[in-house]
Amino acid sequence: MPKTTTNLSFLKVLNGMSIAIVVALIPSAMLGELSLFLGKEYPIFLNVYEISTFCTRMMPFLIGICVANQHNLDSIQSASVAFATTVGSGVITQFDAGVFSLAGTGDVINAGLVATLSTWVIIRFLSSLKSFAIIIIPTVIPIFIGGLGLLSLPYVSLITVSIGNVINQFTTLHPLLMGLFISMSFSVIVVSPISTVGIAYSIGISGISAAAANSGVAGTAITLAVFSYKANSLGVSLAHFIGTPKMQMANFVKKPIMLLPALIVTAIMGLITGFFQFTMSTQAAGFGISGAIGPLGLIEHLGWTKTAVVIAIAYYVILPTSLAFALLAFFKKSSLIKSSDYALEFK
Repeated sequence: MPKTTTNLSFLKVLNGMSIAIVVALIPSAMLGELSLFLGKEYPIFLNVYEISTFCTRMMPFLIGICVANQHNLDSIQSASVAFATTVGSGVITQFDAGVFSLAGTGDVINAGLVATLSTWVIIRFLSSLKSFAIIIIPTVIPIFIGGLGLLSLPYVSLITVSIGNVINQFTTLHPLLMGLFISMSFSVIVVSPISTVGIAYSIGISGISAAAANSGVAGTAITLAVFSYKANSLGVSLAHFIGTPKMQMANFVKKPIMLLPALIVTAIMGLITGFFQFTMSTQAAGFGISGAIGPLGLIEHLGWTKTAVVIAIAYYVILPTSLAFALLAFFKKSSLIKSSDYALEFK
């Protein structure tokens, strides 16, 4: 049995959340939209879509497991933290007697808080129960700490609503300014515990604002992939835009200036979005390049032509990648930002 760590670490909590979010989103990002498209002709692919969607819905459970794992909790403790986190996230809804469903991913911030509190209670009070652990921990943690999470959920959810209200004000600005501010806002949000998709739906952004939001997510993902490729394996670097840039959450807490290159790239992309008045749907706003949702949304806006495909590739791949490499070369001359700052370690 591994020895439980003696102290709760905020950075380990963020690391655990980052890993869980990436693992939960990768199946849907890789296969979700493709399987849904193929499912129109070949129904068997709808099973793939449903499985990948289920993986995404299980994000709170994975957050609990990964946060516990980061603190070296044993199997009983980790399972209990996972149950509490799932309950407290609000992902479970009951629509009939004894029948439950999973809605969305729950509130990721509240999930993180419940996982943190559960882990702390175990470390501080329940780590030395020995033979009574199997009785007490699976009862106390899911029921009481998970229950506290349900009580805090409506209040923590107001964080997302408040941020959404601020971003909603940007939609009233001139298209250039709207594109700039929304793109940069979503660049910050996508490396935080807050859901970009949740924000997009909460304020119902569409049109130019949705396209700007999408470019903020996509530009950030590609910039982080470029800046991190020397410090991480190729697979980890690709996961930034195949999955989510949230995997860098802990690193940004330690060194917030690491986001500066992404903000520059997304500012330029946002201005271009506003200038050419690209439009997208609310559904596309929070996804970026993941699952090719951004490029496909832009092609749909421009019309399904070869020219539209070339523009989409230029905008979502060539432009942000070129800008990111140019910024990487620029920052090499200073000690402000280094590739090692983006190093990730998964266990």
